[in-house]
Amino acid sequence: MKGQLRLSASGKRLLSPSGFEARPTSSIVREAIMNIFAQSIQDSSWLDVFSGSGVIGCEALSKGAKKVLAIEKNRKTYEVSKTNLNSFHFSNNPKKEIAVVHGNALTILKKGLEAQKSVFFTRQEDKEDYRFNFVYLDPPYQSGLYHLALENLVLGNWIKPDATVICEYSIQQKFYPTREWSIRRERYYGKTGLMFLRLNQPNYSHVDTDSKH
Repeated sequence: MKGQLRLSASGKRLLSPSGFEARPTSSIVREAIMNIFAQSIQDSSWLDVFSGSGVIGCEALSKGAKKVLAIEKNRKTYEVSKTNLNSFHFSNNPKKEIAVVHGNALTILKKGLEAQKSVFFTRQEDKEDYRFNFVYLDPPYQSGLYHLALENLVLGNWIKPDATVICEYSIQQKFYPTREWSIRRERYYGKTGLMFLRLNQPNYSHVDTDSKH
């Protein structure tokens, strides 16, 4: 492992994956996201599609999220994510629902939530809506996977109608969502951009752009 991560508010230490491919989201970006959604995180559900260290899910759990599903393809990084997220079962609240999945994120998304939810989460209630309030989408910047991931989120019925999809990207390799999506706002932190998306609705056409350099 290379160094350690710390949660932005509590300072709780987490494991950090090693290697060139590992790129944990910076503390400045994580803190900004948690502040932006501070009023909406309590009892929310989060899907971290390319989870890496799992730090985004950990931040959400530390702020009161009830459910986190993290998906990671790299075996070693998956083990780190699993260790970090599962620490919240005991230190914070044993009733939180946490699932960490090793596999190809696009394949898992395409299969759909309904077909897999019983595998991810053991506590099932017939009338519970297992779709997610928040999705964090942070693939390797040069992968070109943003559009496919967004498409499969819709095809697989993963998100609630008012869900927010948070896309982290390099400002040097900006992408543009398809017409299905509205950009609620964009923010920049050095070379990192955040794009906040919702499925198209008439009232979501405004784009709020802030820069933090």
